[in-house]
Amino acid sequence: MSQLDINTLGELYKRTSSEQKSLLKGSVDFSSITTNYFNIDDFDALSMKTSETAGPLKIVDYGPSGLLPIEMRKPTIYVQFNQPMVPISKLGEPLRKSSIMTITPRVPGTYRWYGTKILSFEPDSPMHRNRSYSVRISKKATSIHGKELGEDYEYAFLSEFLEMLSLTFGPWEGLHDAQTEIPPDKARQILVTFNQTVDPKNISEHIQVAKRKEVYPLTVSRPKMPESDGEGDITDVIVIRSNLIDHPSLPKLRGKAFMERTVLLEVQGHLPAESRYSVRLLAGARANPESSPREEDQELKFRTITAFRLKNYDYDDDNFPKDNEDLKNPVFLNFSHPVDPESAKKSILVEFEGLDMSDHVKAFGSSIRVANLPVDYGSTYKLSEHQRKTERHLRTPPRQRQDS
Repeated sequence: MSQLDINTLGELYKRTSSEQKSLLKGSVDFSSITTNYFNIDDFDALSMKTSETAGPLKIVDYGPSGLLPIEMRKPTIYVQFNQPMVPISKLGEPLRKSSIMTITPRVPGTYRWYGTKILSFEPDSPMHRNRSYSVRISKKATSIHGKELGEDYEYAFLSEFLEMLSLTFGPWEGLHDAQTEIPPDKARQILVTFNQTVDPKNISEHIQVAKRKEVYPLTVSRPKMPESDGEGDITDVIVIRSNLIDHPSLPKLRGKAFMERTVLLEVQGHLPAESRYSVRLLAGARANPESSPREEDQELKFRTITAFRLKNYDYDDDNFPKDNEDLKNPVFLNFSHPVDPESAKKSILVEFEGLDMSDHVKAFGSSIRVANLPVDYGSTYKLSEHQRKTERHLRTPPRQRQDS
């Protein structure tokens, strides 16, 4: 390939084009142009890296690895070397086989070189029928410098399987969003949210509600989309209250998209109070006929409401709101459930006749504070919880505390 003297050609072009308004064939005298031809003897072979100067062939990057999100159904599998593996003429050429990369189980797809150092594989169809895949790079892989990898290199990645993320209980208008203290009537309606779109019919044989070995009969269906109450989407409430707002397995889906990941379990039977239960997703469960099956059982536990009871008492409670007035001999009664403030004033009894307890009793959350009773420092007195017939003999604390 020759090199033209651009300056000379430019001057000739200006002269002839100004006269003819266009460049006419045969009007340029090429005899004044210098032509340089490629001379193989002038090629500096020492400037090129050869097999003698190239270092060992290595893998510098590969992917994917670990657990793939369910949205990545057709991942691009690749490996990058530290040396050129093919000439530029091979870039982008589709290949149906590769002697360098082997994927197990076998996946139909296309191999391509993107750059002389990166080999990639693009599957023809989604890769989620199997739980795990391994990728092996052959030890016979050879660079254009003649360097072999020397030993096989293998890595693996997993396709995401079906997983339960949260449980909520009861009808839309009165959802119970915790997995403890569930009223028995609400415990019979369980909303289960998954990490991917799920077909209720497909998992009906692989999901259970059980109490130890006792499995309850149930129906599995798609819950109806609740009507908006004008204060926002009810699915926002489920996501936020169930601590799913930043869950890595749940994209920011709301409304219909969220409902497609949720099923309704309706238990056909009574679930007694003060009992522990579990929702089990059995091995083999699939979101749909084409998704990866679970290899092990998954279990989320919940507990129905327990009896209201006094748990303990103390002489201090940092969580209880502080009053501006000074308190004498405060005692804090801690219960298993939130306390109704008005009933607390009527329920706490003391052995002092004619004392109006409403001036001495205050409830907050699941605690009751009793203070400013007409007792002397170091004396002993008795408090009773009237409705439960529970008595506790309480002693004033070793030293008097002033709360502000």
